[in-house]
Amino acid sequence: MHILEQIRMDNDLSKESIMKRLEIGSSYYSMLVNGKRDISKSLAIKICKEYGLSLEEVFFSN
Repeated sequence: MHILEQIRMDNDLSKESIMKRLEIGSSYYSMLVNGKRDISKSLAIKICKEYGLSLEEVFFSN
């Protein structure tokens, strides 16, 4: 499972909610969770700050 989907489920968030908190659009979110795009360094840092994760957890979650 993609880290964004895991965060979403762990925090009981809607897709819209996590996209808004991370300031990303629906097409970008979809590409990320479907493995068509990699998480950028800046988005990874934002995820770490928002959800209290380490960079290792974000990049090496699978």
